[in-house]
Formats: sequence, C-alpha cells, structure tokens
Amino acid sequence: MLPVSGYAVFAEAKGLVYREMSFTLEDLDRLSSQSPGWLDVRARLWVALDERLHGMVLNGVPADSASWSLRPRFNVLLDVERGQDFICEFISGLLKKADKGSLLLDFKGDPDKVLAFLAAPDLVAKRALDHAARHTRVGMVGMPRDKARAPRITSIDSREGASEDLVDRSGREVTDASVVGRIPIEIEWDPDNGVDARVRMAALQCWLRLDDAQIGLELLRRDLKDAIRHEPDVDPWDHLGMHHARARVRLLDAIEKIGRTIHETPGMHERTRAGHDGRRVSLEVDLLLCPLDRESIQDLLELPSSQAAYKQLSRYRKSFPELFPGLQAHLQGQEVQA
Repeated sequence: MLPVSGYAVFAEAKGLVYREMSFTLEDLDRLSSQSPGWLDVRARLWVALDERLHGMVLNGVPADSASWSLRPRFNVLLDVERGQDFICEFISGLLKKADKGSLLLDFKGDPDKVLAFLAAPDLVAKRALDHAARHTRVGMVGMPRDKARAPRITSIDSREGASEDLVDRSGREVTDASVVGRIPIEIEWDPDNGVDARVRMAALQCWLRLDDAQIGLELLRRDLKDAIRHEPDVDPWDHLGMHHARARVRLLDAIEKIGRTIHETPGMHERTRAGHDGRRVSLEVDLLLCPLDRESIQDLLELPSSQAAYKQLSRYRKSFPELFPGLQAHLQGQEVQA
C-alpha cells in the first residue's frame, strides 16, 4: 500500500508510473467489501487519482516539476506547492472513506467511470475553493460593497470556477449531477414589467451563475441574445463567455496579489491590512455579482462610450439589495453551516 504521506517521493517518479489505469467490477467489490487484495486496489486507486488530479490542477510535464504551474481554474490555490497539498488532501479524504468501506456506497456506474465519479471536475474545483478559503481567506466575503454590511462565507462554490467547457451553446452552464452545493444567484424581478436596464445588467453579469429556477429565465435569455452585440460569425454566448473568462482571470489575479501581499508582510500595520481586506471584499463581490468591467459592458452592449457603461454599472451596483434580496440570507446561512 502506498500511503498518502509518500506523496513527495512518489511525485519524483510520476513520469515512470503514469499510464491509463482501469478498474474492474471485481476490483471495486473487493475495495468495498475489504476482501483479500483490497489494499492493492486501494494503492492503484491512489495512483490513478493522483494522475487524474495532477492533470486537472497542474500544467506541465508530470516528470518535470520545474515545468509545473497551476491551471487557470485553480489559481485560487496561489502556487504549485499549495496545489500539491490540495491534491494530497483530496486523495487522503477519499482514501479515509475507502478505509471505512464507504467510498463507493453511492456509485452505481460502470467501473471505468469510477474516477470521474470520485473526482469530477466541478467537485474538485469546489474542494479547491474550500481549501483556498481555509488557507488564504479567498472566497465570498460579502455581497454589499460596504464592508460593515458584508455577510461572510467560507468559500465560493464550484460554479465560480466554471470554464468554457462547462458552458453550452445556449450560454448556460451544463448541469452536472456531481456538483455538490451551489450559491444560487436569483434576480428579483417581475417579468410582467419587462426587462429594464438594471435587470438586463444583472442577467449579463450573473448569466453563468443564475439559478435554474430563475423567474423569467427564458425571457432573460431572449433579451440578452438580442442585446449582446457581436460579429456576424460569432455566437453571442461564446462572445459573452469570452468576456466572463477574461474577467475571472483579472479578478482572481487581483485577489491573489492582495493575498500574497498580506501573507508576505506579517508585520503589516492593522490599518493597512484593513485597507487591503476592504479591497479584497470589493473584488470578491465583483467576482460573484459584477465581474464584467466597463470595457466589457461597452463592447457587449455596443455603448457609445466608457462613461455610458460606467453609469449603467453604477446604477446596477446601487440596486444590489433590490435585485438580490435573498442572497445575503443564503450566504449567512452557509456560514452557520460551515
């Protein structure tokens, strides 16, 4: 059996052991029942999970640690070392369940799907955000920009890590049954009153995170499709997704920079630290409710100037309490559960 504590040694040999690994129904039965030979299956599972997670979280050649870097979706982990810590922690949690015989209680699929069941991309992204929240305080810290009114939560769910491959041609994220937990973004509005500029801005900013039960979702979709300006040969949802992807990278980079500044300055004056924290709160709110900046809004809506985009964004921000009245209570409830 290869213990999780042997990760550092095993990592040096990744290039030698990386290969396609499969499991049979007998393997899974042996693991679940802990019958003779189950420890060998456990060790193989450790290797297979490490291979899968390494490729999911890190770029670079497996055998060359100098070439490793975090993939964009996992930038919240800040650096490769923390990425490796996260991988080790994730696998350790799964193997603890294996040792209790409970790892595969809910697995009903074919044996070749077991790795996808245990380490689905959205689930891994959610766990990475939880890991980052515990170690760097990166996560949703509040809804209003006013720090004093900000509710607190320990992490942003996996939807915040959505990548382009999770967005279908209708511009909505593909729903995966493996997703555990989600911060539901729901716009408070009356479809009978039509889509005004504030509601359109809310839909534009939160489209990839809107709750499936959003009132008037189809009306919002039609309105956005008509509102988004794009080249004739470009799909409007692809155009919107591109802007959201760029915004996410920009905001996560800024949040990471603040985290590094605080981490690398242990003697920082409390007032200075509070200023950094306040800025981070604003960025985290933007990551959830207002990721698109004025340049993106000007391009997407084909507005005449950056100032026109700024005015729309300003009115939208002032409307947060009216547009998202249920979000603050949800976040506070998540904090209590955490």
